[in-house]
Parts: sequence; structure tokens; C-alpha cells
Amino acid sequence: MPEGRKRALRPGFSLMHWAKRCEAEANISGRNGAPLRTISLEELAKHNTVEDGWCAIHGIVYNLVPYFEYHPGGAAILRGSLGKDASETVMQYHRWVNIYGIIGALQLGHLPRQDEGEEQGAGENTECEVGGDVDD
Repeated sequence: MPEGRKRALRPGFSLMHWAKRCEAEANISGRNGAPLRTISLEELAKHNTVEDGWCAIHGIVYNLVPYFEYHPGGAAILRGSLGKDASETVMQYHRWVNIYGIIGALQLGHLPRQDEGEEQGAGENTECEVGGDVDD
């Protein structure tokens, strides 16, 4: 993350608090028990606001809304990734971070496979585990 973009998190919004919230809320992703599914780029693009913000990272689609207040860079810095494939941005600023370990519980589904247009097995582990260095 470029210098000067970090912000102090409010009390109760640390990575530890995020992990506890993920453990406590069975429906933190907003799937309401629905299975993971294929999500087109067109559908992803419709979810581009802070009230309804999704992004794709390495083919996995996440609902970022519950995570906004926990992100060390703040919600505002995530806005540019909403409704898009944010893989390049994540790799630019968080290459060493285990993204799935932090926001895996927010997984909604996955993008279609580029080579065949069929569903891609994006993994079904929706546990939120603390992983990687998030000081960036």
C-alpha cells in the first residue's frame, strides 16, 4: 500500500476482532446457506457500491461489505475494486498476504473458467482464518 494510506482502526476492528466475527456469524457472506456458484463478470459489475460491494480475487468472488471497517487502509481504498476483478491490485499491494485466509468467509462463488466456460472449483472452505501479514 502506498505510504500514508494506512489508518488507525477503531477499537474492536482489528484482525483478531475480524476473525472472531467470522467465527460467530455463520452467514457473514450473505449467501444465506446457498451453495457457492458461478458469477459472471456482468453480474459482478452490478455490485459496485459500498452498500453492495463485491470483487473477484484470483477467480473467487467475495462480498466485501462486512470487511470494510476492518481493512487497515479503510473502506474508501477498496471502492475502486468493487464490481471488478481486483487480482492485479491485490498482487500489487498485498502479494504476501493470505487473502483467502482473511476474507474466505465472504466467498459468494467464482468466476467462470476462461478456457472452457464451465464452473471452476474455487474451493468450498468458508472458514475465516487469520493468515498472512496484514500490516500493509
